[in-house]
Amino acid sequence: MNIRRVSLSLIASSALAVVACGASEGPTGDTSPITPGPVVATTSSPDGGVGDGASPTSSSPAAAASEPSSAPVQSTGEGAEEINASALQAVSTAEESAGGAAVKLDDEDFDRAWEIDVLVGNRVVEVKVNREGTEVLETADDDALDDGETAQPGDLIAAAEAALGHSPGVIDDVELETDDGVLYWSVELDGTDGGDDVELRVDTRTGAVTPEG
Repeated sequence: MNIRRVSLSLIASSALAVVACGASEGPTGDTSPITPGPVVATTSSPDGGVGDGASPTSSSPAAAASEPSSAPVQSTGEGAEEINASALQAVSTAEESAGGAAVKLDDEDFDRAWEIDVLVGNRVVEVKVNREGTEVLETADDDALDDGETAQPGDLIAAAEAALGHSPGVIDDVELETDDGVLYWSVELDGTDGGDDVELRVDTRTGAVTPEG
């Protein structure tokens, strides 16, 4: 009887010792407190990726709008070189058609044509040529030149080219004139590099170019 009581007491003591030991050990593993690490802010990049703490970029209408190009807009009209080439071609066409030497070229803006006076013998023929300078539209007799005014085929073209070499611009009018017996070509150019219209005098003998007036 006494032996059984002693055995039960030993078993109970052992069980209490095991429970007490387990409670003192706590849960397995590291029981040290966890220190939270730094929080890294992330933002979505424009291509859908994630940025490294970069601040979000605001997209304002001004930033989204494309800036206007500083390149000049090309005009749909005729350029200076094209106009001048057409003018000189018109002179050649008129001289060939009338069989003489051009002594006057005028830009007829209102009907988009060139009017060329051609010296044929002792008379002057007015020849109207299309804007491209390739086709004669009509011809008519004009007033005779003053005494001493004479020219050779190609002289007007040479005078116009000399004037353009002096002051690049757009041919408006070229005419053979005299001043105190001195024969010269009067050339009017529009839209020169200086921005102004100019009148030049081209000496028929030397080809020298000087401002007129």
